[in-house]
Amino acid sequence: MEGKTYLVGCGFAKEHLTLEALNAIKSGDVLLYDRLIDEAILDENMSAEKIYVGKNPGESSIQSSINSLFLKYRNKIVVRLHAGDSFIFGRGYEEYLFLQKNNINVEVIPGISAFQALEKYRMPITYRNTSSSFACITGTRKDEESECTGISADTLVFYMSVLNLKKTISQLKKDKRHVDSDYVIIENAFRKNYRIISGNIDTIAGLAEESQIKPPALLVVGTLKRKLESRKVLMFRQKDNEDETKAELSRFDIINIPLIDIQKRTLDPKEIPENMIYAFTSRTP
Repeated sequence: MEGKTYLVGCGFAKEHLTLEALNAIKSGDVLLYDRLIDEAILDENMSAEKIYVGKNPGESSIQSSINSLFLKYRNKIVVRLHAGDSFIFGRGYEEYLFLQKNNINVEVIPGISAFQALEKYRMPITYRNTSSSFACITGTRKDEESECTGISADTLVFYMSVLNLKKTISQLKKDKRHVDSDYVIIENAFRKNYRIISGNIDTIAGLAEESQIKPPALLVVGTLKRKLESRKVLMFRQKDNEDETKAELSRFDIINIPLIDIQKRTLDPKEIPENMIYAFTSRTP
């Protein structure tokens, strides 16, 4: 049987899969998957061999190991699962060229990319009154530079923005194109633990440091007209009682931080002082 490799962009959640991507995954003998994919996707093919090939920031040397796996399984159906979209600031095109060079049949299936999270969080990447163009820019280039001056787009979306955030802001100040723009950072886009912080050209770097923003995160610059809208609810219920409240508020994203840890114990009557006033409260005070 002739082998084939699919390069699949699978977004950041199982719900992002296209039908084309889902069919490829179900047909695979081997699934090679990234660090940031939703691992629930792997359950769509229980019989396939699953191999983790994720890279942390700076671990570019692992790519040679991934290429070796392409060669090892060249006679099988291999599905390479990329977070987001394979060809947007990923290694998708490099892998495509490698597969072509080695005469391995390859097909590319596009996916949802991180910049589309702006729609999810109700921020316009384009808008007739304010933005007629946008640019997706890497915040961490292969040559370790962060040159972003001269870009005339109305909305700028910086991928991998955290490590060089201060340098990027400095470049934008020199360029003087976005000194009055909104500055928004989205951490863990599309995930339940996402965070959004807003500022301006002078405050955003400090806010990111204060908030301890970590990769993966997008820096978005432009006239975003962001409103303080959210479907997140913060509650402080005991861990063993949170399910009832979550069920009542199922339409919201619930973050529960228990502040009380109630421990049950039986009192010996001898431990109860005499001549005292006793107050009886509900089960959860």
